[in-house]
Amino acid sequence: MAASTIIPSVEYVPVDTDLQKLHEVGKTYRDLPADIYGLAIAVSVVDLPEVITCRATKAQTAGVLFGFTALSVNLWLQGLILYYEKFEGLGYSPAVTCGPFLFVAGQVGVGDSGVVEDPEAQFRLAFEKLFALCREAGFSVPGDLVEVKTFHVDMDKHEAAFFKVKKEFFPAPPYPAFTGLIEVQKLGMSGLLLEVAGTAYRVNHYIVQGAVHEAQENYAEFHRKVFDEDGNFLHDVWQTYDTDKYAALCNMAVSKLYFSCGIVFLWTARMLAEVKQSLHLMHDLYCIPQLPLSATAKQMVYQVQYSL
Repeated sequence: MAASTIIPSVEYVPVDTDLQKLHEVGKTYRDLPADIYGLAIAVSVVDLPEVITCRATKAQTAGVLFGFTALSVNLWLQGLILYYEKFEGLGYSPAVTCGPFLFVAGQVGVGDSGVVEDPEAQFRLAFEKLFALCREAGFSVPGDLVEVKTFHVDMDKHEAAFFKVKKEFFPAPPYPAFTGLIEVQKLGMSGLLLEVAGTAYRVNHYIVQGAVHEAQENYAEFHRKVFDEDGNFLHDVWQTYDTDKYAALCNMAVSKLYFSCGIVFLWTARMLAEVKQSLHLMHDLYCIPQLPLSATAKQMVYQVQYSL
């Protein structure tokens, strides 16, 4: 992208008095920390995300803010490009994620041996490929599919077969928004009768209150600074860790009344279990047969046999 992408920062206000507000600042998304949670209220599209198109399966994208009321936003969203070698020369990705969205390119009923001749089998294979791409990207189908588009050749001849197959993949509500029955003269290969594309949406970011966000950020910062890339605990860093943040981590368990009561209950139950176990151990020790230090081996055997 030639120009920098402007992303709003987040300011928290009391939830019971007002909704969280977003304020635009002159920073790009690269300047922002990795864990920012906020609430987008009727925000227009800021800019399209910058997707790093590389051969790796993971790519960072900037967060895109759409006009959804009370949509939780993480300004760093993970992008996933489903990449296949055979599409390298075509400049083509079968599916690309953008934040919580998955955009699946048109799928057709072409198998290893070429175009499937039977119309019903061809339609079924096209839908199976659409669903397979969604699953590969971590989406649930058909529930996460929000839009499906279909393009047809000779629709009048194959309408019954199409709706039969479509019913197999979308048997019950809620159905996706369906833009279908688009008649075209020809598709990419001779013999193709259907091309199906789709868009999926997954809620993977949730609205949190300011106090929850602060706890999440403290915990995330603790892991970023006190552990190395291999997950090893850095004892020296922990010894010099910020005092206020250290206290915030230690007091996290007592930040909420009900949560604190639950923790106290669990601790009490655990201590009672250990007390009970200690009493059993003391009873077992008390029941062990005893003899004076001057006792002979014969007396020991007789005493044990007698107690049994």
